[in-house]
Amino acid sequence: DSEEIMDIVSAYANVETLSLRASALADDNSTFMDLVKADLPRFCDHFASSKVLFVLPTAALISSDYFQQAVDLLHKHSGLVMSVKAIDNRALLALQQSENGLIPLFPENYKLPTKSLPKLFDDAGGFYGFDTLSIGDLEMFIELSPITPVVLPDEIAIDVDEEPDWQKLEQNYLANKT
Repeated sequence: DSEEIMDIVSAYANVETLSLRASALADDNSTFMDLVKADLPRFCDHFASSKVLFVLPTAALISSDYFQQAVDLLHKHSGLVMSVKAIDNRALLALQQSENGLIPLFPENYKLPTKSLPKLFDDAGGFYGFDTLSIGDLEMFIELSPITPVVLPDEIAIDVDEEPDWQKLEQNYLANKT
């Protein structure tokens, strides 16, 4: 959605570009699903494939090995292939504020040994692989099933939502650059 970015990437022989997306899809209010439903079809038509690895700009630290892993999984599995990072499973012991103080969010987990709690993952915000033909009327791509993970290490799995995220991304980029 940027002439400046189009000029930069057009200089590379191994990068193929299409025209800029519609201005109605190039604002801060456009959602991921808006792009998937209204903009991705032209790419699918151009490249004669309904399978997509949608890579977000926040994937700046992700190496090609992880992208290759995602593409390989996309060809083997239906549903959604997505970048994730492992998170502490003690979140399953979270407490939430109520009118009467704190109450367990998942009280059943307090009956289990902590080591038996399942592994948890968080959306790493790096990439999503799926077949656009399977999107249909879904409201969220996360509804695609099954979800096949590509687990990224914390130092490259940085979903940039706020200024501290950007600072962490920049710090890790500079650390890896050397």
